[in-house]
Amino acid sequence: MFLLFFGGISFHLTLALCCHFFSINISWTTTAKELQQTSFRMGIDRVVRDFKWMYLTLLPVVGGMVYLGVGAPKGFRIDDFSVILPLANQVACHLLLPFVLGPFASQFW
Repeated sequence: MFLLFFGGISFHLTLALCCHFFSINISWTTTAKELQQTSFRMGIDRVVRDFKWMYLTLLPVVGGMVYLGVGAPKGFRIDDFSVILPLANQVACHLLLPFVLGPFASQFW
């Protein structure tokens, strides 16, 4: 859980720092302290609503990783495991964070 939390928080911290730098007002959502009835569909809708910009940012990153690993010309191809692993870890943690620690995670744990 700590790996996913700390691996998936960098996008949100970068967003907060950029909003502060450009004087854009942002607000953090709070966590619910009461037990409420929810369903898988309601959880998916909330994840899509709350994390859509993160997923739209990660799509080009994943596309760039696939292109540079498979489709790039020979001199530009990145195929060393020690180079791919850090970015792949960050992308995987960001993609899994809302589902593992999100609104319907208590249904599975």
